[in-house]
Amino acid sequence: MAVSQHFVAWQAGRELNNVYLYYWLQFMKRAFEGIALGSTIQTIGLPYFRKLHITVPPLEEQEEIAHRMRLVDVDLDRTRDELAALKLLKQGLAADLLSGRVRVPVGVTS
Repeated sequence: MAVSQHFVAWQAGRELNNVYLYYWLQFMKRAFEGIALGSTIQTIGLPYFRKLHITVPPLEEQEEIAHRMRLVDVDLDRTRDELAALKLLKQGLAADLLSGRVRVPVGVTS
């Protein structure tokens, strides 16, 4: 594996839940993109991150926030899977109906 110099690693200490940190960083993504510089590879200088301070709630609250965010992610994944399955079903139904392989009785009400 190769990693360029455009890489910052964060290590969460005892007072910072690593999952909470992940979601905080995801939340801050647009702000980070807004200050990134460069035309080919956008970069934020290390001095910015050295000065960056994160105000965090107590560890128990961070853990609850991280837990709830994970639950939402699980729901989103399940919903995406269901949507993908419905799209496949629709494609199959459209292929059957629009090709004439399956005929729809006219005048029958459901």
